[in-house]
Amino acid sequence: MAQDETYQTKVYQEQGGEALVFGSGGLGRIESGGAIIPVRQVIGLNSVSDAGAGVGVLSVVNLPFSTGIVIFSAESNLINGSFWLTSVSRGADIYLIARGDITGTFTNYSTIIEVSLSGCTLLGSEGRAILSFEMHTSGASDPWVQLKCFTDDVWSIVAQNGDINE
Repeated sequence: MAQDETYQTKVYQEQGGEALVFGSGGLGRIESGGAIIPVRQVIGLNSVSDAGAGVGVLSVVNLPFSTGIVIFSAESNLINGSFWLTSVSRGADIYLIARGDITGTFTNYSTIIEVSLSGCTLLGSEGRAILSFEMHTSGASDPWVQLKCFTDDVWSIVAQNGDINE
């Protein structure tokens, strides 16, 4: 049987096996038990010196996307900062991790990142509505929180580790 030279696959593995390519009209399907792990994003938290006291105060940052891993990174002397959760669509799944400076630690006794709300609701780990939560970190602790959205504009804390104050 002669090969059909006009046949073009819509999904194929790139020569060398480095990438899976979805061409025009190509679709992907994840079967039960499968997953795609989203790429993480490091958010550099811009801090400013506090009147020469040698401590950093974080400027407010909004959540840049609704699925993935967000790692907070800042000067090691950061004392506190704010981060905003905004409106969200069902299916969102995000991890927030307080990681520290490029060495992976904050040097203060306790660095606090407050996560607040804008245009959404947040359910704490016990299922009750809360207004915010704080992630407390130090050189020996990198707290994290997993948030999921099961209903539009409602985030839920589904897992956490470290010093998290709701």
